[in-house]
Amino acid sequence: MDEEESIFPELDFDEEINDEAEEVEEEESEHGGQVMKIDFETGDIVLEDGRPVLIDGAEAYLQWIEKILRTKRGAYEIEYEYGNDIKRIMFAGNPKPFTKAEICRDIEETLLQHEATEDVDNFEFENEGINAVLSFTITSIYGEMRKEVALHG
Repeated sequence: MDEEESIFPELDFDEEINDEAEEVEEEESEHGGQVMKIDFETGDIVLEDGRPVLIDGAEAYLQWIEKILRTKRGAYEIEYEYGNDIKRIMFAGNPKPFTKAEICRDIEETLLQHEATEDVDNFEFENEGINAVLSFTITSIYGEMRKEVALHG
């Protein structure tokens, strides 16, 4: 047998693998994939017949919003950038107008991380005291919704 001849066929696996990976990425970005549903009252994963309930689309997007707004940025070392800085901003000791503007900016930047989010605006503060509530509008590929966040200082 010649050195040039081989019993193994020459295949370009890298090209095939890359093509398949691109197809999967396109499918995941269009549909967002499925995630386990969380009961935010108990902090548990919702089970049905002993199996986790899976959600996708708008329901998974709404759950992502709830999770990221409840999570302090840096709470998880593995994903340091996940979450928000609302508490840090609230207790930084800055003037109230600056604090309000920074909280709005932080929420907008946080929610715009998700590819389904198109815009975050119409911020309104209720109550000026320790138990303020911030409401705002989120425009996404799933439509428009109003969200409220309790700001406990």
